[in-house]
Formats: sequence, C-alpha cells, structure tokens
Amino acid sequence: MLTIISDQKISDWNQRDVRKIVNLKISEIAVFLPHCLKKELIIKTKELLKRHNLTNVFIVNGQSQLLNIIALRPGLKAVIGIACLIEIESAKKHLPLPQIRIKLSCDGCKRTEFNFQELESWLSTIFRQIKE
Repeated sequence: MLTIISDQKISDWNQRDVRKIVNLKISEIAVFLPHCLKKELIIKTKELLKRHNLTNVFIVNGQSQLLNIIALRPGLKAVIGIACLIEIESAKKHLPLPQIRIKLSCDGCKRTEFNFQELESWLSTIFRQIKE
C-alpha cells in the first residue's frame, strides 16, 4: 500500500542517509534521473554532476531498471535519485542503500521537472564532507 510522503519525511530520510554517504568514495555513488525529465533539465543536471566528478549517472524508466543496475554494479553503495513520490516510496522499501531523494515537482511521466536548487544543496552538503 502506498501512502503520501511529506516533504518533511523525505528530508528526514535524506538527513539520516547523508551521514552514511559522506563516508563513501565518489565512485561508489550512483545518480538516477528519470527518463521523463525535460531535456534541458537533463543537460543542466548532467553538467552539475560532472562538476562534482559524479560519473555513475543513469537515465532510467523506473525502479526496476535502477535495481538491475545496482545488482550489476556491486561497487555502488549509495544512490542520489530524482523521482516521483511513488518511486521514492518504493525505493525506500526495496533498495537497501543510503539514498538522497529529490522528488519531481510535477508528475505525469512527460517533460517533468524537479527543484534543481535542492539537488545543488544536497550535493554541496555531501561534497563538503566526502572522501576523495
């Protein structure tokens, strides 16, 4: 059964998991973007991630693809994911890795968006503390 997840709940989960992520190497972090993001936002996001040397970036259709990628790459130990609330809740239940979750600001699986500044803020928090 899916429930409605509040922004505060997502923030609490992120605060808890960021403490685990900062102890990892950059190469152990994967970033998952939904295929439905606006093209210009995908480009902008990939540029930001590149500046932080995050190279494990995947554009996926949903959680099943994410889980397959994680299974095939055992060196990945944390996830930064941009997703709709349903995918966020499902990943919370089924993905046993620390996660930073950024929710889509509009759903619909077509030309979706998210709060880019929120991603920048979480990346800043992580990279102030992370190992090289």
